[in-house]
Amino acid sequence: MLHAKKENNILVVEGTGPWNIEMLDNSGVKAKQILNELSQEFWGALTIMHGEAVYLPDAAERLIEIVKQQKSLKRVATAIIVADSSLPAFSQGYLSGIYEKAGEDFAFFEHKADAIKWLEQRIGLASKVEI
Repeated sequence: MLHAKKENNILVVEGTGPWNIEMLDNSGVKAKQILNELSQEFWGALTIMHGEAVYLPDAAERLIEIVKQQKSLKRVATAIIVADSSLPAFSQGYLSGIYEKAGEDFAFFEHKADAIKWLEQRIGLASKVEI
C-alpha cells in the first residue's frame, strides 16, 4: 500500500510492498492531482519504503517508465529511504539499478530531514540552471 502527499515542491510517497505493477498503477492514479500541481515548477520525489524494496520485474520496468515520464514534468531528483529492511544494502543496490536506467539523480538517506534538504538543493540548482 502506498500513500502520496505533497510537501511544498516534493512528492512524498510512503509504503510497504508488495512492489508489483498493480500497486504502481494504483498509486499513479491517486497521485495524478499532486503531479499536476507539482509540474508547474521543478520538484523532487521522496520515497520511503518499508520492508524489502524489491520490485517484481514488470513493476521495475514500469517504475523506470514512470520516472522517465515524470522527468518531462520537471522532476529533478529522488531521495530514497529504505526503512525496516533486513537487507538494506541489497535493496539500495537493486533500487540504484532502477533509477540509473531511468536517468534519475538519486540518493539514499536514513533520515527524512536530510533527504528533504538534499532534494531542496537539487530543486534549487535546477531552478538556477533554467534562468
